Amino acid sequence: MGLEKVSYGWLARATLTVMACGVAAVCWQHPPAVGGVVAAAVITAAIWWFLAGLSLSNAIWSGLVSQDMTWHARLRPDGPVHRGGPIDPDTEFMVGQMRQVEDRVQDFIRASDLEHVSLAVTGGRIGLWHEAASTRSGRGGHVDLGYFWLFPDRSNVLPYILEHELAHLRRNDARARLGTTTLRAALIVLCAGLLPLAQALLVLAVLTAVGIGYQWWTELACDREAARHCGRRVAVAAWKQDLADTRQIPLVRRLWAALLALRSHPPMLLRVWWARLAPSGSA
Repeated sequence: MGLEKVSYGWLARATLTVMACGVAAVCWQHPPAVGGVVAAAVITAAIWWFLAGLSLSNAIWSGLVSQDMTWHARLRPDGPVHRGGPIDPDTEFMVGQMRQVEDRVQDFIRASDLEHVSLAVTGGRIGLWHEAASTRSGRGGHVDLGYFWLFPDRSNVLPYILEHELAHLRRNDARARLGTTTLRAALIVLCAGLLPLAQALLVLAVLTAVGIGYQWWTELACDREAARHCGRRVAVAAWKQDLADTRQIPLVRRLWAALLALRSHPPMLLRVWWARLAPSGSA
């Protein structure tokens, strides 16, 4: 979200790569000095924490800019949606959905420890038309919603999609991810300096699998909170509709997208099954 976030994110990855490769090269030529490797791991973790934290802070700032450029621009009386006379029914419906989203987010802010949550519509020149994403830094949050979710044929699942993103903000998953990725950065440097190559690769593979599993659990936990708020029927309908949309994509492209998504999100069939296990007290 914005050049600053991309730059800080890549800078953090570059720092980790340089430190891990540097430590591995030194220890390849000389017996590893445990103290030196540990110091390098601590330094790497501190740099990662700092840069990744800056990335989150800049994401919130970029979110405020995106809100003014997209969400507020569509709702302003003198904005492009309202100029030129009456608006068409679909656009009028979309504006109504945006108003409802704003009301729900304000209720959420009052019930949480957040001070503000910005909103942005994505699609066209900014973001993806079917995007749904959120981030948080401190007491500020941001939610991206693709205009796809604001259309009449998606009005039945919009509450579930929104509640899922609000659950991420409530749980402060961004901070938890910052902590886990910082720990992973330190462990990568330790593995590079203290273990033989084969063992280091094995440990890194395990760390990657654990990280993916944690990401999956985070998503499923937010699915459960959203289902508890909106009801089991809405949750199942949301994922079934998403599955039906996905099946319209050409097979090769669909499989490639699904494979890439597995790095951070569980497969859709698992999410449908999980939605069916939502608490029986759901609406």
